[in-house]
Amino acid sequence: MTAGTTPTEPSAILRDIDLYDPTLPEHLHGVLAHARSQCPVTHSSSHGGYWLVTDYAGVRSVLKDAETFSSAHGITVPHRPEEPPMPPLHVDAPIHRDYRQLLNPFLTPSALAPHVGTLRRATVELIEAFADRGRCELLTELAMPVPALGLARIILAADDEDEIRELQKATMLIGSENAGEGFVALQRVARNVLDARIAAVERGTAPPRDDVLAALLNGTVEGRPLTDQERIGTLMILLLGGLDTTTNAIANIVYHVATTPGLEDRLRDPAWVSRGLDEFLRMDSPVQYTARYVTKDTEVGGRKLCPGDWVVAHLGSANRDEDQFTPADRLTFDRESNRHLAFGLGRHRCVGSNLARLQITVVFEELLARVSDIRLAPGTDVSFTSGMSRKPKRLDITFNRRG
Repeated sequence: MTAGTTPTEPSAILRDIDLYDPTLPEHLHGVLAHARSQCPVTHSSSHGGYWLVTDYAGVRSVLKDAETFSSAHGITVPHRPEEPPMPPLHVDAPIHRDYRQLLNPFLTPSALAPHVGTLRRATVELIEAFADRGRCELLTELAMPVPALGLARIILAADDEDEIRELQKATMLIGSENAGEGFVALQRVARNVLDARIAAVERGTAPPRDDVLAALLNGTVEGRPLTDQERIGTLMILLLGGLDTTTNAIANIVYHVATTPGLEDRLRDPAWVSRGLDEFLRMDSPVQYTARYVTKDTEVGGRKLCPGDWVVAHLGSANRDEDQFTPADRLTFDRESNRHLAFGLGRHRCVGSNLARLQITVVFEELLARVSDIRLAPGTDVSFTSGMSRKPKRLDITFNRRG
């Protein structure tokens, strides 16, 4: 640290930045803005060392070049050896294509349309449980349960409340310092679900289904059946991505509604989703970063990278780059184009983005049909998570019951 600097100044925090530092969220946007203007590709010695890419052009170049920047070694810093391989996220070409072709048919808007009624009924039940009370803790009472219920019923074809709670618990742990325990829990859920389907098929009691589980059990990659671990890992990434991303997005949007006068009225117009949702995702990217492993000598932003280096492409920072979005630090719903990177880009773009959009849309349709005047509960001091995910740690809100 140089003379005259303090630990809260961007230049000081940026030096050997630790993205999991619990004090970072308070200064995050200022630190990343400083990095984009002064050193868009900077090195940190934290967690074994990595290159942090913060500008839109640099992040885009990393995401587009899957051959140079590999996902096969994992996408987190620090690398977690306890984290099982989770295709298609943790594989490269050509096998990556086979996994996407296996999953894509079940995650298109038309494939998800028959599940809207089920998702809507589950959402309404959750909201009605707190609507008359005039207040709720948004994370635990809505933002987390909705994705868990949606995944359990749409992806797992399950309705076991214990299983749903286990899904929620695993996701919370993965987003904390107890990530290893969370991956064990998530792996256990995936294995139990697959074993139950296999047992039902063998007993002849499983109804014919054309769904994700059937695709994992009967499909092929590289001309062969999936291994047991490949099936479990693929199911894990669907669950993890669906739970974490959607929960974060719902919570972040409600935070803005509760703190921005007039925003609630905008969301009452059904047309808000077509352009407004992308602006919310840009402003507060639910997944803040993704890591890549460098496979050959290359250069990003004038920095020379070598095989074996780790690169952190900071999606949240890229989405606030003034060279791409003006103004970048304010919700602006009339942008001519919004090429945000919240769902990633290229080969590894989020496979579940359509499901996330559907769940977010249903949540706000049903929530705003039942409550109004959403605001932070008196005395609430909102703090945000650090690391890969960005959302309020807790969000206590009050409101009026409609009708």
